[in-house]
Amino acid sequence: MVAKNIQGSESMIIVIGGDKGGTGKTILTANLAVFLMKKGKTVTVVKLIITTVFQTGTKKGNTANCLYFR
Repeated sequence: MVAKNIQGSESMIIVIGGDKGGTGKTILTANLAVFLMKKGKTVTVVKLIITTVFQTGTKKGNTANCLYFR
């Protein structure tokens, strides 16, 4: 978890992340959001799932490298 104050304001960006599933990132984020809202803070939650699949193959003689975000 990383917390960073935005310079010159009372706003804060909190990032919770990890590459392994099933570790409780979503429930931690939800609980933290509820806690902060009960303290009177305005909260925005963004869930970003990054799936990387590198594919190498030949398509008309070219090698294709693909990175997928979902």
